[in-house]
Amino acid sequence: MNTKTETDFATDYETGDIGVKTFLDHFKGQLISEVPYERKEEYDYKVNGTKYEIKTNFKDDGMLVIEEWNSRAENVKGWIVTSKSDFIVFVSKTTGMMLMYPTKTLQDWYRDNHDWIRTSIPLHKNKKTNGNYGDQWTGEYRRIPISKLNFRPVVVTK
Repeated sequence: MNTKTETDFATDYETGDIGVKTFLDHFKGQLISEVPYERKEEYDYKVNGTKYEIKTNFKDDGMLVIEEWNSRAENVKGWIVTSKSDFIVFVSKTTGMMLMYPTKTLQDWYRDNHDWIRTSIPLHKNKKTNGNYGDQWTGEYRRIPISKLNFRPVVVTK
């Protein structure tokens, strides 16, 4: 149940910048610190001591894009396993809506439902491209219906 998609690192990185701007605008005026890319600690920003990982892949279609593998070839798990944030924030670049899920709750749900996910939800493979530091980016993800989650996010609208 694998499918190929035509996304690449540079395009996804640019899309991510849109989500980051939306996130930073929301928290404007608060104590914000960014983790530099080259020493990522599995989260992107800390706001007043709370750690956030930003994902600009929510398309207002009722689906969440969950990265299972950052690079299967290098055996690097995706953020659903590795994130150390307090919240995963899915941002719509169309509407600016943010869905904030507690990371541990989302990770636990994914782990507890992985057999069902693996057999029911297609695994999408990104086109192999180079990342910012010459690393191979070969992400793999699944599009999970929000309706399948047994918990709700904090929703922030513009």
